[in-house]
Order: sequence, then C-alpha cells, then structure tokens
Amino acid sequence: MLGSRIRELRLKKGLTQKELADSLGTAQSTIAMVESGKREVSFDLLIEIAGFFGVSTDYLLLGFEQGPHLYDSPAASTKRDFKNSITEESPAPFNTITDVKRAMEIILSQPGLMLNGEMLSDESKIALANAIQMGLAYAEQKQREENEKRHNYTK
Repeated sequence: MLGSRIRELRLKKGLTQKELADSLGTAQSTIAMVESGKREVSFDLLIEIAGFFGVSTDYLLLGFEQGPHLYDSPAASTKRDFKNSITEESPAPFNTITDVKRAMEIILSQPGLMLNGEMLSDESKIALANAIQMGLAYAEQKQREENEKRHNYTK
C-alpha cells in the first residue's frame, strides 16, 4: 500500500525512481525496494517523501485523502532537498531535536501537519510550537530544581 502510493505520486510527477531518490538524497534501490514492498521506509524518509510530494504521512501510510490539492500544491511541484530540514544524523536510535528554535521551524514549515486527523492551520501550528516551547521550559525548570535538591543533599 505505502509503496504503491509512493509509486503513484512519483509517476504522477513524471519522475523516475532515480530522480526521486536523488531529490531525497537516497539510493534508487531504496526507492525500488520501498515501492515493491520489500523494504520498510524509515521515519525520516517517510517525512521526506511526504514533504516532497506535499502530502501527509497519514496519506502515505493509510491512504487518507486530503483532496485534489495533494498533487497540485506548490510544495509538491517544487523539488527540494528535505534531508537537512528534519534533523542532523545522530548516534541515537532515533534522530532527536535538541534546539527548541529548530523544532519550531520544522513544525511551522510542514505543509501537511495534522492533529487528530485534521489539517492544522498556521495559527494552530504556532500554538503547537509555543506549547512545546513552554513544556520544554517547564521540564528544564523541574530538572534544575531536582538537581539543586540532589546537590543540597550531598553536602
């Protein structure tokens, strides 16, 4: 299902597997194996593919239609390298975002960000980014308080 959706989007754009792979910064064999269902797609590559075609990851994974703008959006018609827009490679099993500003940029730049099955408006994206920032600030404050308590107990 996922592979056939990617293939359908690629063909609709008139791209070869190699052209799509080059645009995404991956190997043609990766695209071929994903399209044929012989390989699972990584989370990062899934996001890159969705961004490249201007569709949601929900559409790629589950086939939820969003309407005709899926194929005709400006984001879908522009070849962009999304490799650097997600995160830098890290030795952790999953890439992490440690910079709040960067996380907010990523959230605000997503053309098809959804919450509870609904497309988020720009205003909702900003609210989400602000909530994440406030949550992180609160967690950092609690961590400092815990560290101070531990430090005071060891004296």
